[in-house]
Amino acid sequence: MAVQYNPDLIQAFANKLYAQARVVEFLYTLLGALLGATSGYWLARFWLDNQSLGLSAAGGAVILGLLGFYSGQSRSFQLRLKAQQALCLMKIERNTYRDSI
Repeated sequence: MAVQYNPDLIQAFANKLYAQARVVEFLYTLLGALLGATSGYWLARFWLDNQSLGLSAAGGAVILGLLGFYSGQSRSFQLRLKAQQALCLMKIERNTYRDSI
């Protein structure tokens, strides 16, 4: 059985990578914010007075949420770059095939 070139498969792969990139940015930000809020709350609970629990949780959520966002952007960039490489290879194949006929 010979393997056939299928540009639709490459396009589907690129679309999936772009969808994953969008999800990664959101999830990294959400995870960072939740982790930051939890950390800020427990740090304030044990080392600070109980009146600053909300402020510590919010501060932790913002700080770690931003770190998660930047980390998510880095990962999503890698996914988008991989999608662009696949699309570029598909375009090269299309142009090469057309020129050889």
